[in-house]
Amino acid sequence: HAYALEVLAEILGGGGTSRLYRAVVVEAGLAAGAGAFYRGTSLDATTFRVYASPRPGIEMDVLERAVNEQIVRLLAEGVDGPELARTQQRLLAEAIFARDSLGGAARVFGSALTCGAEVADVEAWPTRIAAVTADQVLAAARHVLRPEQSVTALLLPASTATSE
Repeated sequence: HAYALEVLAEILGGGGTSRLYRAVVVEAGLAAGAGAFYRGTSLDATTFRVYASPRPGIEMDVLERAVNEQIVRLLAEGVDGPELARTQQRLLAEAIFARDSLGGAARVFGSALTCGAEVADVEAWPTRIAAVTADQVLAAARHVLRPEQSVTALLLPASTATSE
C-alpha cells in the first residue's frame, strides 16, 4: 500500500487544497491547521498520521469529530478520477522541484538508501505514483484508517495537562 498511502496522505491532508484543510480550516473554521502524513521510507513499520490544531475557543472533541467525519466520508466515497489525477500531478511536480537542488536530491536518495531501497526505487517512484488507482487509494485507506488500531494524542499546555 506504500504508494497508495502517499497519494492518500496528499488527498486527505497534503496542504491547502486537501480535504481536511478545506473542511476543518477553511469551511468550518475549527482549526488553525490540519493535515495527514505518511513516510514510506522507513526501515521498520511506519505510521499514517492525521493531525489538526484547534483555533482558540474550539474544544478538541468538536475538532476530532470534524476530522473523523472527513475520514468516514473518504472511506465511504473513495476518491474520484479528477481528484486522483490532480494529486498525482502535484506529487510528481513536488518530486521534480525537490531534485532541482543538490541538497534535495541528496536527501531523497539518502533517505531511501538508509531504509533498504535502491537507486532504481527512487528513479521508479514517479512511475509508481502515476500508476496508483482510486481503488488502491481506497483499499489503503481502509487498511490503515481503522478506529480499533488508531491512537489519539492531545498536546496540551503544561497548565492544563493532568498528571496521574
